[in-house]
Amino acid sequence: MDLSIIIVNYNSSYFLKKCVESIIRLTKGLKFEVIVVDNNSSDGSLLSINELLEFVIVVKNKANVGFSVANNVGLRVARGDVCVLLNPDVCIEDNILPDLHRLVINDQTIGVLGCKIQYPDGNPQTSTYSFTSLEKFLLQLVLNPFRGVATGFFVRLNSLPWLKIDNVFKTTMLNHISNNELVEVNCVTGACMVFRKEILNTVGYLDENFFMYYEDEDFCRRVWSSGLKVKFCPSITITHALGWEKNKLNPRVFWIKYHSVLYYCKLYFSKRKFYYWLICSYIHIYYHVSYVIAFCALRIKK
Repeated sequence: MDLSIIIVNYNSSYFLKKCVESIIRLTKGLKFEVIVVDNNSSDGSLLSINELLEFVIVVKNKANVGFSVANNVGLRVARGDVCVLLNPDVCIEDNILPDLHRLVINDQTIGVLGCKIQYPDGNPQTSTYSFTSLEKFLLQLVLNPFRGVATGFFVRLNSLPWLKIDNVFKTTMLNHISNNELVEVNCVTGACMVFRKEILNTVGYLDENFFMYYEDEDFCRRVWSSGLKVKFCPSITITHALGWEKNKLNPRVFWIKYHSVLYYCKLYFSKRKFYYWLICSYIHIYYHVSYVIAFCALRIKK
């Protein structure tokens, strides 16, 4: 088996069918399997792919066990030399999976490979990003209101060969480029992650203490620590329908992300006592203020 595509599903009926159909219809030249791990959906998700079951392995969890646990369930079932973790609201637009497979097999330095992600309207979505840090948080706080202008400005600056751009800016700009060169990055998003299954023997599986969010960054960080690299291929594009935008006003998902980032910081910063205190203080303030704003926005919307 060349490739195992693992899709974790939870109440994504409409998107799941489109995702699986796009894979089956467009993927040529590979022996592949599609593994759908369902987190006890209640919207008839699995019924929507009934006619596709001859092409799909379905694993049913008895509860919503989260993104990390469900992906690990799929990874343990997977028979492919290369695994792809794919969100159910992703669609492929061309025969891209053989290209991703070839890149990962031919370049043994790659631990994880990601590709360019766009919204259905063609606008770029976050595909790659730098490691979490207090400096990054503060920079985003200042620049977020002017993100579009700032990105354009730093893209122009980056064209100057003698100028070295900070990694935070560099990875932000990579979301807006298209060329054929593989680029080394800190992290790629968990909406589409490609890797050889054998690396799990060294890197380990996804950390199941993350219910959702930050498990992809933690995985990429462990890949770098193992001596392998995380690379980004901007010439290969997939469409991701929703992403974080659908959940940023959802109180439950908001708090899941809050607890995930706190756990992430405990893993990587707890030995630096003062820095750890600073970054956790920022997280507490930022998320509580943001939660109040999101709650008020929901009330006004209703």
